[in-house]
Amino acid sequence: MKRTKGRSVVGCALGLLVAGGMALAPFSAPRAEARSAMIEIGDESHATVLTVERLREAMGSAADRRRIADRAHTAIEESLAMDDAVKRMMHESVEEIINGRVLDISVTFLSGIPDILSVCLEGHPTKGLAIEACANTAVIVSGFSAAVKYRWDLIAKMTDRGNVHQLSIGPGVGFHRHYMTAWMGGDGGQYSATTLDGLLSLEYVYWLSKHFGLTAQLDLGGSYVVHYADPNREGVATPIGKLSVGLAF
Repeated sequence: MKRTKGRSVVGCALGLLVAGGMALAPFSAPRAEARSAMIEIGDESHATVLTVERLREAMGSAADRRRIADRAHTAIEESLAMDDAVKRMMHESVEEIINGRVLDISVTFLSGIPDILSVCLEGHPTKGLAIEACANTAVIVSGFSAAVKYRWDLIAKMTDRGNVHQLSIGPGVGFHRHYMTAWMGGDGGQYSATTLDGLLSLEYVYWLSKHFGLTAQLDLGGSYVVHYADPNREGVATPIGKLSVGLAF
């Protein structure tokens, strides 16, 4: 009697194992596909097989985020296990990991020409691309400006504590709209000027976390006056420059 009871218990256990294996069978294909999509990241002396999820964790301890990202892109392109659609998604995932920047807020205080004082918002729709909008004043005139910039990374180094030093540089184009202040005799419209700007933008960001950093930005270039109250002042080229500091999110 006891032996029969023991056999029935063993039979039930085996039945549960078989049922469990059948229930997990549908998940075996995706897992196999995930293994085939693994990519090799590292240097020549020490390589580690990583998925995109593990790559996200590796960025936290990497000495050079950009180098690892570049190796990931190369490994993805050389993979024979992924089609073009999967490769495209993997490339996008790697870039999202290394660059989650959305918006900057910066100020210029007595460190710009002609913008002696300014407050700017800079959006980052994609990596490298920046769209800036500013409210400016030069004491006797005030107004607004906008610019589109594209910067490439020169340095992207992570410290032992996980903070990141990022230095980038690139060109930009934009415009200024200036209005004479009322206390200088202007009515806010009669004494106005419009300039087209070309500049080179150098930026340093110290990332304290993935979505928070401290920024310093130096823009140098020139502007061309396309409209002025005095026609004799149109067509004049003038230098522009601005050193601003702010926060990156």
